[in-house]
Amino acid sequence: MDNYIIRKVEEKDCDALVNLYCQVWPHLSSIHQQKAEFVIKHSQGVSFCAEKDGKIVGSRTSFFMPVYYGSRKLNCVQFADSCIHDSCRRQGLFLKLNEAFLHDFFEENKGELVFNISVDASRNAYEKLGWKYIRSLMSFTKVVNPVKTMLKIGFDLRKMHGSTTLVSVENNFEVDNDLFVVRNNLLKEQNKIYVNYDYETLMWKLKASKGARCFSIPQLGTVIYKVEMKKDSNLKVIRLGDIFLYDYSIKSIKRMEKMLCYKELPNLIVGYFSEGHPLFSYYIRKNLFTKVTPLNHGVKVISKEMQNICYNPCNWAISALDIDTF
Repeated sequence: MDNYIIRKVEEKDCDALVNLYCQVWPHLSSIHQQKAEFVIKHSQGVSFCAEKDGKIVGSRTSFFMPVYYGSRKLNCVQFADSCIHDSCRRQGLFLKLNEAFLHDFFEENKGELVFNISVDASRNAYEKLGWKYIRSLMSFTKVVNPVKTMLKIGFDLRKMHGSTTLVSVENNFEVDNDLFVVRNNLLKEQNKIYVNYDYETLMWKLKASKGARCFSIPQLGTVIYKVEMKKDSNLKVIRLGDIFLYDYSIKSIKRMEKMLCYKELPNLIVGYFSEGHPLFSYYIRKNLFTKVTPLNHGVKVISKEMQNICYNPCNWAISALDIDTF
């Protein structure tokens, strides 16, 4: 480890980080510039990199999230890209980067909460650093019109899986701020952990999200979503970010979904909702045409108080919009 310099990320490192990401994740190269600029230029957080021979070979970045627990604002960041160059793996670099981050965030800045969504390969490493994984955030896949969808794929269920391509579009985001007030007040009263949105916060968050769309119905609500196509089956997919409603009733949710499907004519709807989210009970239903899968929702806290709050799956009210992968 003597050959490595562990230091904080600076704005001038943006291009070098993008280059690193493109080498490690070449299939995601189109989004790296956007993500790097969001973390470094448009957000606040704790971000470290590893340098060797003048080149950045590893990163541990995060960004500030305006997360509240009820009416209490938390000092919270969400992990973004954790990345080690192939030639530098299995040398303890991941551990060193995270130790530097943890010392800075929790000891020097008195941070309260870090949360992230991990791939399976990273989960063990995070658990060794004290991460707790909770069964709160679920992914779901819903078949919109089962008969038409099955006919389209020739009843070959394997074609419902696999990678997708994003359908980009220019979209104007006009969202009534009262929708955020309704949502925030609801989750405040229920004492949930949630992202406190207003219009400016939504626009800030979407700087990290390529291809997001907005669809509004007067007196009903607004959906933030993406449209994707399955590469091997040409199935059309709506990826929900979140749905903001004036009234969180089953009737309103069904109507919003119906109008969105009428507009986009999808085959599948996919999304993520946690147990405390107001849409969870509607979308996370185990039946013949809905697949539900728990995600690796990782939480790192220090104090006993925050452990009691954050380790309870029912306390979390987050969606795909709130996490780095949307």
